[in-house]
Amino acid sequence: LVHRESGDIAECGCAKGLSVVELCLAFQQHHPGWQGTGFHVFDSFAGLSVPGEKDAIDWSSDDAEHLSLNMRSGQYAFPLDLVQGNVHRLFPQVELHAGWIPQVFSAQPERVYRFVHIDVDLYQPTIDSLDYFFPRLTEGGIVITDDYSWPGARKAFDEFSLRNTL
Repeated sequence: LVHRESGDIAECGCAKGLSVVELCLAFQQHHPGWQGTGFHVFDSFAGLSVPGEKDAIDWSSDDAEHLSLNMRSGQYAFPLDLVQGNVHRLFPQVELHAGWIPQVFSAQPERVYRFVHIDVDLYQPTIDSLDYFFPRLTEGGIVITDDYSWPGARKAFDEFSLRNTL
């Protein structure tokens, strides 16, 4: 995890909170006693939104069946209190922000981020997250995803990268 001292950490999409805890544990290895200060989680806590046109599955791909089973509105819905229990047991200062992306971002004060994990699976929330966080990254900041195998997320990252490198 990034060792810079300036900037907050964010995760978009958290399901039950496992990756939040894993990221926090990794960060805590380099910052003993850290309890989650400056770590922000953005999630609807209502699961996936409705997949859009840009989330269309390529039925010739090896993971088409897996995607079709999981790319449903409401999939990965876990209640806020469940995630709070999982995360706050170890990291009580992590802030959980409930709401749909990008609307949930409008309630946030301006801040700088050093590390952002985008795990929202679908095109629209992925591109909205990239558009929100990229201008707020500290110099040398990092944005990652584990959703590049999801068609919409891949399109969002590819389009965003092309738009910001030309």
